[in-house]
Amino acid sequence: MFKGPTCHRASWQPGQSATAEEFETLAGVGQVKENSSLYNFGPFLDDKGILRMGGRLEYSDFSSDEKHPIVLPRNSSLTGLIDGQDEHICMKHGGIATTLANIRSRFWIPKGRQIVQKIIRRCLICRRYSAKSADQLTSQLPENRIAQTPPFYSSGVDFARPIYVKNLEGMQELYTSNLHLL
Repeated sequence: MFKGPTCHRASWQPGQSATAEEFETLAGVGQVKENSSLYNFGPFLDDKGILRMGGRLEYSDFSSDEKHPIVLPRNSSLTGLIDGQDEHICMKHGGIATTLANIRSRFWIPKGRQIVQKIIRRCLICRRYSAKSADQLTSQLPENRIAQTPPFYSSGVDFARPIYVKNLEGMQELYTSNLHLL
């Protein structure tokens, strides 16, 4: 019996998780080249040889995975192991920012926002709730609403009970739902 997605983290440990060039540069020199897309993030190799992001959260109370997420290349088989659809459902279809924040609590994927956008665009539930409703054409206004007439020239009153009218024959009940005075 299928119970839906489980909100769990991946339990595997990736080895060399970055592109080969950036990984070799970090292993040899200790710093990536200035023209690298990871240069501004201060990447480093941890004691297991996993490429992680640097940052300014060193003194925070977050876990080490949240302080320094693992860098995964965008088009890698390791990136495909992270089930973004499962994360999206786990976050109750929360949208791009919510799903991306949940993934980035452990992994950093360059251009990850675009990957999450593709996942959300393929989600049928999100497509149904974000669909635009059909536009309805409005009809022409009746002449008595746009003709220039004095105030209360044409007015109406809605009644739910019968109206008692006195005429030559005496009192008479009129059953109508609208009374229009012209």
